[in-house]
Amino acid sequence: MMRWLGDAQPGIVLEKVYDSRPIDTGIYGSFAVKPGLVGVPWILQTLRSDLTELPGLVAEIQSFFAGRHPEPARFLTGYDVRYVVWSVRESGDLEAWQAIDRAIGDRYRWVEFSPDADRHVGLWARRG
Repeated sequence: MMRWLGDAQPGIVLEKVYDSRPIDTGIYGSFAVKPGLVGVPWILQTLRSDLTELPGLVAEIQSFFAGRHPEPARFLTGYDVRYVVWSVRESGDLEAWQAIDRAIGDRYRWVEFSPDADRHVGLWARRG
């Protein structure tokens, strides 16, 4: 998946923000040399304590990855997100994956990297 993302067009990558270790938020975008929407929030808070919009954005990202964001496609396009990573860590949440896929499928296409049909690992790439 990282190779595919690295070869893809330039664009912002959205990854889930993790509170628990390992804190690997931002690794896909970083290794693919693509900007992440957030990067590593804890580093940002340390370097720039005046980032008052960060907690709200992190909450919105968590809502998105839970499949409960009220307007997921608007959220993604509003931040010009081109790629949304659904990693191995998220792969066990089929219900959230299905909700997200239904909500953004007309604007983002799914690229699958998992051999297991019940445990999606991959990313959504913006169409066009």
